[in-house]
Amino acid sequence: VSAHREPSFFVREVREEDLGAAANILAESFSSDGANSNFLARRVERMNTYLSLKSRFETFRYAERSGSLQCMLVACSVLNENEVVGFCEVDNRPPGGEINPAPRPYISNLAVDEKFRRRGTASMLVSASEEIVRGWGKLKLYLRVNDENDGAKAMYCGCGYEFESNFVNAEGETVMLLGKTL
Repeated sequence: VSAHREPSFFVREVREEDLGAAANILAESFSSDGANSNFLARRVERMNTYLSLKSRFETFRYAERSGSLQCMLVACSVLNENEVVGFCEVDNRPPGGEINPAPRPYISNLAVDEKFRRRGTASMLVSASEEIVRGWGKLKLYLRVNDENDGAKAMYCGCGYEFESNFVNAEGETVMLLGKTL
């Protein structure tokens, strides 16, 4: 009989002071060059990511008052509630002039610090996102994942997400649209 392990993380709404750590996680997770880019390029990527998050955070901060259905979440260590180890966004706002927009509501920018992957953190963020979407009265949730990201695809499928469609993005990568009826 295996012993039940308590979760090492919890999920909460993002705070302004979390944005720097979230930007670092996103930049490291989604950087096109990864470890091959130089120091300055990584710093610029992190700053651009931070500024983009900060802008969306300002919208998110007033989302409830404006009626906008948008949320930013972080996963934090239970040992240190200020240690951000994962991040994601959930959005039901209409697309704003995007090319090939994702259906709404959708999860985006889900990323976990490399040191904390494969511990259930991403699944906890997905589950929290689903609860938020149910609270909005929505019956389905979507997300996109790069077809070459086998770890993420396996995690999403394990959470009950199914293939909806795919397309090739501007970088020539195949991106899958997954969905789940809640």
